[in-house]
Amino acid sequence: MKKINSIFIIALVMLLCMNIHIKTYAKEIIESEETGSISIQLSDGEQKVSDGSLTIYQVAEVTERDGAYSFEYTTEWEKCLSDLEDFQSGKLAKEFEEYAQRHVIHGETLMIANNEKVVFEGLKAGLYLISQKDASKGYEKINPFLVVLPVKVGEEWIYNIDASPKIDLTEEVPSSDETTGTTESTLPQTGQMNWPIPVLAITGMTLFAIGWGLCFGNKG
Repeated sequence: MKKINSIFIIALVMLLCMNIHIKTYAKEIIESEETGSISIQLSDGEQKVSDGSLTIYQVAEVTERDGAYSFEYTTEWEKCLSDLEDFQSGKLAKEFEEYAQRHVIHGETLMIANNEKVVFEGLKAGLYLISQKDASKGYEKINPFLVVLPVKVGEEWIYNIDASPKIDLTEEVPSSDETTGTTESTLPQTGQMNWPIPVLAITGMTLFAIGWGLCFGNKG
């Protein structure tokens, strides 16, 4: 089993570097039976984002040995070859996401509705992967990220975490219908150019007849 000691502070620093804002609520000591929560709010600046869904996976459990805490992969993830010590590489969450897809691992999925937070509750101590399968309307899917529960800050253990991952707008491309409509409204209609031809022809013949009559009328 792959393990890592003293990971909690490192993970917190990594999350901050990933532009994930965290608000925490503290307890004094870690308790093996204590559960916590991870709350996630998607927002574009001041605008909160709805639609889509978020999925959470418990990748590893926290174990204690001789007063030191470490991670061990859960049963579904024990064949994963990724090194748990590589937390600061920025690639581990993506590797976990790909592993979950290859091995058809089912996490807990919650829908994002009414601009509200998504709250995963009753979580045991461990390492968690947050992934987005269904993007919010008008936005790209967020990058997968990792959360450690609990996190030790100073002398206190944090059991409830608020995360706000970065979200990007999709690139809007005009549809073919919109393009066609614009083209048709700006190009001249060729049929409108045909009407002067018969009018001018008739006018010319009329003038010719009048001139012919006047010419021969004067000779008589």
